[in-house]
Amino acid sequence: MNSNYLKSYLIDDIVYSISNKNTFNSFNLITKKQINRLDIFDDYINQYSYPTSFIFLNGFFYLAFSNATIIKFDYDGNIDWSISFNDILKTPLKIQSQNIIVMLSDRILSIDHLNGNINWDFQYSNDNLVLSDGGFLINVNNLIFFILPNKNIGNIDTLIGKKINS
Repeated sequence: MNSNYLKSYLIDDIVYSISNKNTFNSFNLITKKQINRLDIFDDYINQYSYPTSFIFLNGFFYLAFSNATIIKFDYDGNIDWSISFNDILKTPLKIQSQNIIVMLSDRILSIDHLNGNINWDFQYSNDNLVLSDGGFLINVNNLIFFILPNKNIGNIDTLIGKKINS
């Protein structure tokens, strides 16, 4: 089954979703009426960008696009901050210790969810081809283990923001 929505969240009888056409939608389940249908992301993406990840944390939504743009916005679609990288983003965003973990083609970084500042950033360059479907990440307590889209493997202690040699 092919869905028109990336992911949906049910919060206080309201469904919030992002369509594959970059539209932020909210729908009241009690009244069965649409509250909003907002095209608020056009200034942040290009015609080839599409949503790759949609997460919710502490009353805000975080939306990532394939052009490596990440946007934080509230229930009404008001944008709090955005950050863009000159890269490709295919791996879903992860939440770790109230921070957002981002895996780009050859780097992994942590973004402060409150203000969009970068907590730490590690680059793993090589000549490998980048996987078209992104990388892979798991977290165990304060440790994250990952395979970047360029096939580099690593782990990071997120409490101190340091690479762990393995």
